[in-house]
Amino acid sequence: MRAKHFTPWSVAAAGSLVLPAVLTAVLPDARWPALLLAAWAVAAAIVHTESVRRANRGLLARLADEQRRSWLHALSQQRHDWMNDLQILYGYLRLQKLHYAMETVDRIRERMERESRISRLGSNELAHFLLSFRAFSDTLRLDVRVDERFSMEGTEAERERIARAVIGLIDAVRFRAARGAEVESTLRLDFRRCGEGLELQLDFDGETADDEGLRGEWEKALDGAGRIRAFWRHGGKDGKDGAGETGRKSERGEETRAGGEPRTDGEAVAGETASEDGPAAERGRARSGAGAPEAGPVWKQTGWSAVVVFPGRREAE
Repeated sequence: MRAKHFTPWSVAAAGSLVLPAVLTAVLPDARWPALLLAAWAVAAAIVHTESVRRANRGLLARLADEQRRSWLHALSQQRHDWMNDLQILYGYLRLQKLHYAMETVDRIRERMERESRISRLGSNELAHFLLSFRAFSDTLRLDVRVDERFSMEGTEAERERIARAVIGLIDAVRFRAARGAEVESTLRLDFRRCGEGLELQLDFDGETADDEGLRGEWEKALDGAGRIRAFWRHGGKDGKDGAGETGRKSERGEETRAGGEPRTDGEAVAGETASEDGPAAERGRARSGAGAPEAGPVWKQTGWSAVVVFPGRREAE
C-alpha cells in the first residue's frame, strides 16, 4: 500500500474551480470574480488536504492492523512449536527416557540461540521477516543459521539495502517453490563472514521452476548490492557430481554425500527419522503427515545450492 496524494474529494474540489475561473474570464473588469476565485481556491486546497490526510490515516490504520495480525499469527506458530516440544518432553519424562528428554531440551536451546542471533543481524526489517516467515508462507520452510561472528556493517542505508536484497532472494524462491509436493520444501540460509565481506549460502531441498528465471529474479533483487558467486544443482547433471564449489564446501567440515556434495538438512532429517524412537522420529512423523490425503503430484526432490556475496569492509585482523 502506498500513501495517497489524491482522493475523489480532491478531484471534485479541483474541478469545481472551473466555475469561478470562467466568471473571472467573462468579467475581467469586475473584482468580485477574482476574489471569489481566490476564496474558492483556498477552500479547494483545504478540502484536498483534509481528504488526503483522512485517507492516509485510514491507510496507516489498516497497515497497523495487518502488522498486528501478522505478529499474532507468528506468535501462534511459535506457541504451537513450543507446545509440541513440551508435549514431547513431558512424554519422555513420563516414560523415564532421560536421554531423549535431554535431546529435546538441547533442541529447544539451539532454536532459542538461533532466534537470538537472527534478532541481532543488524537489520530490524530482515530479522522481522525471518522470524515471522512461517506466518505467511505455506510452501517453504526456512532453516536459518547465523555464524557467531556475523554482523552487518556499514551505514543504516547500506544494511537495509542488503536486507531488502536478502528478502528478495527468499521471496523469489518462495514464489517458485513447488506447491502440493509430498515433501515440504526447505531453504537453509547460512550467514557468515568472508574475505570479501558478507556471504550467504542458500541450500534448497525441493523443486523450483525455471532455474534461469530464478537467477534472473535474483539479479534484480540484488540490484548491485551483491553478486552470485556460485550456483549448482545437487548431484550435478545426469546424477554426476556437481561443480568444484561443492569441494570447497566439504573442506569446511560439513557432512557430505557420496561424491563429495554436502548433505542437506532434508537428508539429515530423512536419516534421523529412520529410527523408531527419539525426537527425530517425532519430527519425522509430524512432517510426513501420516494419515493425510495425498496433495497433488509428486515432485522430484533434487534441490540446489548457491553462494551470494555482499562486498563490504574486510574484517579487522
